[in-house]
Amino acid sequence: MIQEYARLTVTPTSSGNELASAASRTHRATLRARCPFGRFLGDARNADSRMVCVSGRYALHMPCLVLINGAPGSGKSTIAQALAQDREMTLALEVDAIKHSLGRWDADPSASGLHARRLSLALAEHHLSAGYDVIVGQYLARTPFIEDLAALAKRHHEPLFEFVLDIDASTLSDRLALRTSVPNRREHAVNNRLVGPADASRLVESMKALRHKRPDAIWIDARGSVSSTLDLLRATLVEA
Repeated sequence: MIQEYARLTVTPTSSGNELASAASRTHRATLRARCPFGRFLGDARNADSRMVCVSGRYALHMPCLVLINGAPGSGKSTIAQALAQDREMTLALEVDAIKHSLGRWDADPSASGLHARRLSLALAEHHLSAGYDVIVGQYLARTPFIEDLAALAKRHHEPLFEFVLDIDASTLSDRLALRTSVPNRREHAVNNRLVGPADASRLVESMKALRHKRPDAIWIDARGSVSSTLDLLRATLVEA
């Protein structure tokens, strides 16, 4: 996921003992400072598949939790899926997909939505415990589920990397219109019945309170193409 990792003075052919010895406190501090997603675990000899190798050097990967928040149509799910491809076994977790997989979910959308969130938290907990990253792309104008995700990250001794896709009403309206006419994701067939181009101003307005309620969230300009927004997000992750 992250493009850059701190280099260690250990080659890929070093023995386990040499690798453990090289994982000094200085190297740990350097790695944490330069790359929040590439961190040392307690015992380098237990690294196995969590090893990452860049430029012939090894570092250990600490699983992380990323939230990509944004209004419907802002591109959050597409970006989460694309970002997940940067690292093997990263889970792009879609809460709406889980909700829509529940039998007769639309009989009580509120209850099914809350249960889908509980299931998502349990799935994320298991995936993080297995040593893998989780990326959640979700529209969250209110903070309770964000706080649940932050608590989950804290239990794993990691911060929640929280991003909000920033988009204006005009651009969002155009995207929702395109999504209505040419849906390209499975959940669009359902979501297009719930929101449309006429809702763009309301959706953008609903996100504004997060600037005060979640002051540590990083806002990413999402008015451009998906690829340009993804580049901005990746660059921000490197610098985080």
